[in-house]
Amino acid sequence: MPELDGATLVAWVRTVLRRDLGTLRRELDLYTDDAGPWRDVPRAKLIALVDAATQEVDVALATLDHRRLMAEFPDVVAGVRVVTGDLLLHLVAHFTYHLGQLNAHRRVVSGDAVSVGALSIPALATAHPAEAP
Repeated sequence: MPELDGATLVAWVRTVLRRDLGTLRRELDLYTDDAGPWRDVPRAKLIALVDAATQEVDVALATLDHRRLMAEFPDVVAGVRVVTGDLLLHLVAHFTYHLGQLNAHRRVVSGDAVSVGALSIPALATAHPAEAP
């Protein structure tokens, strides 16, 4: 297993996103084997890689309608078959776990105890001002 530093976590999360969502968009060859070492990759390149993966995720998710979300995922996952929407929920939770790892790593390395607010509720796509009581 590679040494677990922030850059390796970023690369791993990117790979998992590209692989799993690439399976949903078989017409895009999103899978990549991002073996390290990542320690010496400049931060700007890591950010660019994550930005590119984010755009790929946006494209893949834009193709999913209700019918496809309720359909069985095309591949066996962890030895079982699941509905695509359930797998996406799992991926979101798993990705969030790794974002938390990255944030904890950043806090330890930088000494900055403030959260980055990665999962801010006001940033959700459906968030809007609440009506006054």
